[in-house]
Amino acid sequence: MEITQSDYEEIKDLFEQNIGTLEELNGAQSAYQQARLSYERAVFNLEKTRLGFLEDATHITIHQAKKYRTADGRRQLDITLENASNLKQ
Repeated sequence: MEITQSDYEEIKDLFEQNIGTLEELNGAQSAYQQARLSYERAVFNLEKTRLGFLEDATHITIHQAKKYRTADGRRQLDITLENASNLKQ
């Protein structure tokens, strides 16, 4: 994408100086836009793949939590955890 952007800007400068043709400018602009869209699709697919790994992850949730004091004054905590994963997997 960066290479096609650089090429487009170079051809645009030449066109503005009446050295390049409109056909060259349009071709370079089209190539740059195509490369930019390909890059954006790749970034999107990468993020989608990263999030896809979470589907298979183990999901643990806190089902219940209780704070209390023992007879000798110590603080205690009872936690009940629940496996919230998709067990079919």
